[in-house]
Amino acid sequence: MQYEIDGNDVITHVDGEWDEFAEDNDARRLDSESIFGTSIWQYFAGEEVQQLYRQVFRQVRRLQLPASIPFRCDSPGKRRFLRLNVDSLPESGLRLTVFTERIEDRSPVALLDSNVSRNSDFIPICGWCKKIRLSDQTWVEVEEAANTLRLFESPLPNLSHGICEDCSDQLCRDLGNISSQK
Repeated sequence: MQYEIDGNDVITHVDGEWDEFAEDNDARRLDSESIFGTSIWQYFAGEEVQQLYRQVFRQVRRLQLPASIPFRCDSPGKRRFLRLNVDSLPESGLRLTVFTERIEDRSPVALLDSNVSRNSDFIPICGWCKKIRLSDQTWVEVEEAANTLRLFESPLPNLSHGICEDCSDQLCRDLGNISSQK
């Protein structure tokens, strides 16, 4: 899947794979027609996640060197291991290409289902690796978090997007590697 943003971070192009990706991720409302001309920032959940993507975008624009970032985009029944390549375009535009590295099936996890009723509580989920933060500051896979936190009852808590320390550290190392290439 590939899409482009202009220097103001407005989506200016999406390829034909966008709609299939949106449907696979239970986001049919984000079809290619409805997102065209909108700011990319309304599609990244969580302030920490947005801040790190802003750093990546600034770095690619400033150095005119590509960045490649692993991330996950899970759905209730699948773990999707993806990679985002960010390339510079003229006039501060960026081309973002998402590659699927692998997909793992799993028993459906209601916590990741956007159609499940929610209570007023929030639990943090990492925007990159999709692990859930436990109260002791460790981050674990969704299934382990559901067992540990006893999240089998309905309604479930909301997900608050952030980034775990491991992913934050890795992203900072990746950004440092880009800088050292120049």
